[in-house]
Amino acid sequence: MLKRYKDLQKKINVLSKEQKLVHELLLLCNGSNIQSKFVWVQHRENEKPRLTYGESKTILDEYSQIPMLYMDASGEQIVIESVLDRTFEFEHFRVHQQENARVYQIHNHSFSKGSFDQSKLDSISDWINVVETKKIGLVRYKRIGDDEDFFQELDARITQINGGEECFGWFGNVRGVNRFEECDTLLVLGQHRLPDYAIYNLSQMIFREEIRDSQGQIAVEDYHEYLSKELKTKVYRMKDGNHQAVEQKEYRNKECYLTSNHFDKSETYQALHRLRLIHGTDQKQVFIFSDTPVDVSVDVLLDYHKELGEKHLKVISHIKDKGFLTDDKDSFSADFGWSDSEVTEFRRKRGSGEWMKNHRSLKYWAYKTTDRKSGKVYSWWNKTDQEVTDYLVKEKGLSVKSISV
Repeated sequence: MLKRYKDLQKKINVLSKEQKLVHELLLLCNGSNIQSKFVWVQHRENEKPRLTYGESKTILDEYSQIPMLYMDASGEQIVIESVLDRTFEFEHFRVHQQENARVYQIHNHSFSKGSFDQSKLDSISDWINVVETKKIGLVRYKRIGDDEDFFQELDARITQINGGEECFGWFGNVRGVNRFEECDTLLVLGQHRLPDYAIYNLSQMIFREEIRDSQGQIAVEDYHEYLSKELKTKVYRMKDGNHQAVEQKEYRNKECYLTSNHFDKSETYQALHRLRLIHGTDQKQVFIFSDTPVDVSVDVLLDYHKELGEKHLKVISHIKDKGFLTDDKDSFSADFGWSDSEVTEFRRKRGSGEWMKNHRSLKYWAYKTTDRKSGKVYSWWNKTDQEVTDYLVKEKGLSVKSISV
């Protein structure tokens, strides 16, 4: 009975909209109205465009007289004023993240829906094994294509780390939820991105921008031109002040660009802040798997090819499992079976040497022996100088004189 009621209610709503659409078209045809802000051409995926009816949103009565709105990074002023059909005095304020919250962004690779395959998913699962965490949350796409079970293995891995507690969600269902508050780590996989036809429809509802050809006539066939994109300069806001610019494709049309910012960027921003980056005293870390700059302060931009590279994961996993790795050719060759040239390329500064020395989960030590030899050794982040000394003495047979991190 409930299903029948819901179906009936849906049918009534559709018939009501169709009735209002016909009424608006009659007023246009007989000349009573010159134009209508409630009628526009709607596009849908794999369907022909059609006329549709939609009313503008209105502000709640109890807030209708407010003079000012405070804005964080999850809304566009022009969109809000256009939707509510009035102007406000806006006060923008930047939300300052707590100092003990670290934000990392894996930036030089696409994590769009279309880029995902099993190989990429396996790499992310392997990478999670070397993340130091007690409780981890995951925000991802709801599905890839039509497959809602695509992330099932990754979800299971997250649940296993959390001792059986599920802690994942997807873009579009995480606003206002508190299930991530107790996590010390959050992975945001990809970015919220509405399809072109949805951006078009929303921009039409908000701004009522008609597509016109060079003669000023309405041209439905110019739909794709309206949604065309161009390279624009975007900026990663770095916590240390060394901001980094990047060229990315964005909508050329101003209305589409504002609509995308309001609905897409803000949804990703909201997902990041499910970890509560702005209050608390616990150590927290967010990993953003996206090349899209978001209005959040980033500690470090991570290289995808090093973070998720097969060799890199093998080395970091080895140090996590064994606790130590001496920084010399023989150790790398013996532990990983690499040739001399592979070891040299990996260890050199511009290869992966600098990346390892600054890795968030490692410590890099220098030691000297009583017979005036010196060397370097990596350890897992929680190893002490005494443990490193014991390793060098017992495992490497060295007589250690001094050691420093």
